[in-house]
Amino acid sequence: MRDKAWAISRLRSVQNSAVAIYGAMALLNSSASLSLSGLKVLLTPDGSLTFNPDPAECVGARYEVDLSQIPQNRATEPSLFEEKLAQFWAASRRNLLVECFETLWAYAEAQHLVKDLQAQPWYRFARTIRHSMAHDLCIRIHQKDRPFLPISWCGKSIDASMEGKEMKRDLLDPYITHALFDEMARWIVEHG
Repeated sequence: MRDKAWAISRLRSVQNSAVAIYGAMALLNSSASLSLSGLKVLLTPDGSLTFNPDPAECVGARYEVDLSQIPQNRATEPSLFEEKLAQFWAASRRNLLVECFETLWAYAEAQHLVKDLQAQPWYRFARTIRHSMAHDLCIRIHQKDRPFLPISWCGKSIDASMEGKEMKRDLLDPYITHALFDEMARWIVEHG
């Protein structure tokens, strides 16, 4: 059942994934990334991951990833490496907000709290951001939200001129990402 315990458990899992990614980013931004040279990750037929497999484990493997490219890129193409880290960081934030919003919506529906959810000052902003992040990273303003334009929250605004354009990084910076996650998580804890 999609009750409060279920929703809080899902949010905790999503937040823990984000923390793990931040840890990975910290390691990738340090000299520890050099230790990845020569290491491999194996995706096995049963769907599991094996790190630094021995040759016998590679028989029948679905896919093998050589992690040597990470320290090589860091050493030879630092700007490309930084760009890839920024994409990794953006993917983490997308996951955090999309999963949180989906959990929030499922919980609100199950608890018959949709109208209360939709009345929150951050809801339209969160829905527009979620839609953009889950699809093509372009702003798509829901028809029901058009009368409320510009949609503003926490000093950020979405207006009609942004429709169909790629979401700019400053619209959803790291602080706003976590502030929005906190608002959605707080709503779940306080309602139902």
